Amino acid sequence: MFASVLECSFRPEIDADGNKLVSILIPTFNRERYLGVALASAAAQTYSNIEIVVVDNCSTDQSWEIIVDFTSRFDNLRAYRQNRNHGADFNFITSFELARGYYHKWLMSDDVLSVNCVSVLVQMLEAQPSAILASSSRVPIDEDSKVLPNISATIPLVDSTGYYKGASVIERVLVDGINRIGEPTSALYRVQDVNSEKYFLDKSRLRWIGDLDLWVDMLKRGDLAYVNTPLSFFRMHEGQDQKFASFDAVLPEWLLLIQECWLEGVISWEMAASAVANQISWLASLLRYCDGEEKKRLLPLAGFAFEVYEAACSGRNLTAPLCPPETMRGV
Repeated sequence: MFASVLECSFRPEIDADGNKLVSILIPTFNRERYLGVALASAAAQTYSNIEIVVVDNCSTDQSWEIIVDFTSRFDNLRAYRQNRNHGADFNFITSFELARGYYHKWLMSDDVLSVNCVSVLVQMLEAQPSAILASSSRVPIDEDSKVLPNISATIPLVDSTGYYKGASVIERVLVDGINRIGEPTSALYRVQDVNSEKYFLDKSRLRWIGDLDLWVDMLKRGDLAYVNTPLSFFRMHEGQDQKFASFDAVLPEWLLLIQECWLEGVISWEMAASAVANQISWLASLLRYCDGEEKKRLLPLAGFAFEVYEAACSGRNLTAPLCPPETMRGV
């Protein structure tokens, strides 16, 4: 399975200071330009009990050489090189399975952590038993690490640091139609609180909003610990994965997530209708400016969105979420 494996010294489940082990998980592929900065930010964490797990998906650039250099300098870094490119989903699953920590902290290999990121998020979770997920605001940066203005997704979720009811956070995010909880780099959680079979072994789950899907599932069972101080940097560049997500791939996933939360009683039918209406509004704006071929491709999506909206408005007694037309699946 692995072409190369570089192990590190043993890290205790709980260290001498009573700190539980945190696994910083870094799946990567062809990120030579940014990987060194990401690894350095992981190695610089002030939290004492950390293992860094890097899984290289058989990069064709200098990524593996950068990883090897870091393993020679830091004794808490484990590195694995896949024998071939297995795809991004498989690389994420591999990273999850290799981790040994009580807590998981993802770090996308083009992002950066503040030095106190892990320490602050762990403290937030441990201070409040009802909290199941910890996250923070983040700063967008460009390919040269220059700070960018906030985009809609990086505007802080709330105005102050604190603990927020999971159901209220879910409702706000779904109605706004924006994942302000954060990308994988933003969050930290206890591995015991993750439904790993559903979210890391079931490849039929949502692809483009998989992080939000996981956060929502966790927040159905607990609260959010949110830090309104940036603890990570979200890099925006032409090669990032989100650039390849088309609206007609993302919207069906949002509609499915909204329906699931409505059918499970997490949000009311009124909130579900409002959430779908916002998605339809964005779709209408897109249709206004797209060309004939693109409009032809998006019209079935509009019909499906209106079907979901009508079901929510009528309080229709669905036994399962409505599914998009066959032609829209797997886009």
